[in-house]
Amino acid sequence: MDNKKLAKFGGFKWVEEYHYATLKRFWLYPDGTKYHSKVPNFTESLDTCFKWLWDKAIDALNEKHHFAMKETPYTILFDRMREGMFAGKPPALALCLAIEKLIDGGNDASTDKSKG
Repeated sequence: MDNKKLAKFGGFKWVEEYHYATLKRFWLYPDGTKYHSKVPNFTESLDTCFKWLWDKAIDALNEKHHFAMKETPYTILFDRMREGMFAGKPPALALCLAIEKLIDGGNDASTDKSKG
C-alpha cells in the first residue's frame, strides 16, 4: 500500500519552496493546511479515508464510466471494500486497497460478479 500515492490522489501536494534563502518542505493538504512531516495514514483511519479520498474515488468512477453500468460508484467501492474485509483486512485498509486499485486502473470498475 502506497500512502503517498493515496495522498496525491486525494489532492495532497509535496511542496519545496525557498523562503529567505531557506528551503521549506511540507505537505500541503487540500484544505490549505501545511504539515512538515507527514500526510495522514489512510490505512489506519476510515474517517480519514472518507474525509480525503472517498469523494475523489466516486468522481473518478463517474468520469471513467459515465453511469453506463448497472452498479453505482458507491456500490462498486463498498463491494471492493467488503471483499477486502472478508479477506481479513481492517475496514480502512480494505477501502484504501479498493481506491488504490481504482488509481492503478484495475481491470474494470465492476466487481466482476457472475450473475445468473
